[in-house]
Amino acid sequence: MVSSFWLSTLSPLAVFFFLSLFLVGTTSFHGAGVAASSTSFSTIQATENKDGAEALLNWKSTLDNHSQYLLSSWHGENPCGFVGVACDDFGAIAHLNLSYLGLRGTLDSLDFSHLTGVVSFELANNSIYGSIPSSIGNLSKLNSA
Repeated sequence: MVSSFWLSTLSPLAVFFFLSLFLVGTTSFHGAGVAASSTSFSTIQATENKDGAEALLNWKSTLDNHSQYLLSSWHGENPCGFVGVACDDFGAIAHLNLSYLGLRGTLDSLDFSHLTGVVSFELANNSIYGSIPSSIGNLSKLNSA
């Protein structure tokens, strides 16, 4: 660290120049680290969303034709625009509210391992039948109502 005695012997312009170099150097280094971190995070998040979208689209394809029609907004790799899907501030799937849509089918083909960030999952007033797959245990962040 620079001693205060040394700084007091310099002219105000020299002190300003020294501190400017010091702050620019440390800020630039810190800023580069943040940029690298956020890029890595956004890449991971995009991959998770693509996997989540694929899991939902695969499940949709096993539902009856009318249900598939009801979920016609479900296409592409960004599930945040799908009917009944809400994402968190980081763009990860957080809520699935498919209540009152009139869906008909089972949950057998829904790959819950790609939906681990889901905190709420609602299916009320649909015709979902069959057993609840044990893989629903992958929804470790699921809140009880």
